[in-house]
Amino acid sequence: MPTLLTSGVFQQFDNLFQLLKGGKIPIPTIAAFASERCLPRGAVGEEIVRDQDYFSIEINELFLAEGRRWWANYDPAVLIVCEFVYGGDKMLVPMVVGPSMMENQFGKLPLGVVLQDTRVVGPYPFRGDRIKISVVLYRVRHDSAARELLRLVEQISTAIGVPADAGILMKMGQTILGGVESLMGLGDTEPVVGHRIELDGNRLQGLRSSATVLSSGDPQEIGGLWIDGGRLRTGEIGASKVPYDAADYVLYTLQRHTSRGEEATLPFYELYEQALKSAVLADDSGESWKQAKANLLSLYQQMVISPDITATEADQLFAKYTESLKAKRAIAENVRKMGAAKPPQLSDARQRLNRAVSVLDLE
Repeated sequence: MPTLLTSGVFQQFDNLFQLLKGGKIPIPTIAAFASERCLPRGAVGEEIVRDQDYFSIEINELFLAEGRRWWANYDPAVLIVCEFVYGGDKMLVPMVVGPSMMENQFGKLPLGVVLQDTRVVGPYPFRGDRIKISVVLYRVRHDSAARELLRLVEQISTAIGVPADAGILMKMGQTILGGVESLMGLGDTEPVVGHRIELDGNRLQGLRSSATVLSSGDPQEIGGLWIDGGRLRTGEIGASKVPYDAADYVLYTLQRHTSRGEEATLPFYELYEQALKSAVLADDSGESWKQAKANLLSLYQQMVISPDITATEADQLFAKYTESLKAKRAIAENVRKMGAAKPPQLSDARQRLNRAVSVLDLE
């Protein structure tokens, strides 16, 4: 069950979802693409193994078929919310993707079109149970107060980053959802299509990577589409490169990863840096090397209980860090033995720390 810290985010999302259901959102067409309709081959269909693999969600395309309606121009934006097990608790990750995020990287885009493979959730370790994904495509009037508010909400989403830190999400998740709720209260914002699905990792076939399109288009037409490198295409698979532009849609993928990557952003990485500094000190007494090993042990203890990485990757990282410390230590020792310089003069703080580390010598 969600903790007191996260329950407010869940309640905020439930309120927003009830507001959306009470509106006049057209019935969407939802299509999950079979692996043979996705290029390159193997892009989807891989099993995401519990406690071994990571999952992420990526927005591949946003598109409004009617970027211009009557006398106004509109831009697409999407809210995606993912609920999953994290650290033995339930986690809710909200993210908003819109034209502002894309313009920062690619300059001004055509009205109604946002093309970008944007990771919005993860990678997080898959801990089993269900993954719930909610997606809502919006139409936001260009050059309006709503557009400026959307820009602010996007900036907050971008600042959180991916994979997002759990503590930051608890603080900022309600702000993002509150911003979307405020957007809904403005006349210049209109939900186009939305859905909420649950992916059960306890099924016989397990949780698998997949590609899904949420669209306002005709179901038969949507069913005949295929995906080429994260882009919707019409015509014969592999023979046609014609993009689909007959309806509004969001194309997103659930992806599998064997490693999280970017471990330098995790809290325990600071211990590795501290161990590295001690390892290269190479003082005659050897106390710094003891301190490096003590930091390395503390590092491993934090890694094995971290909700952000799997046990397999924790062992792999620990082996890598251990070899790195040994190599750096050997280099520092060789330099010291060359007599090119005297051992560094230790600061008072370092001397006190070395005395504390000497407890490791006790029997």
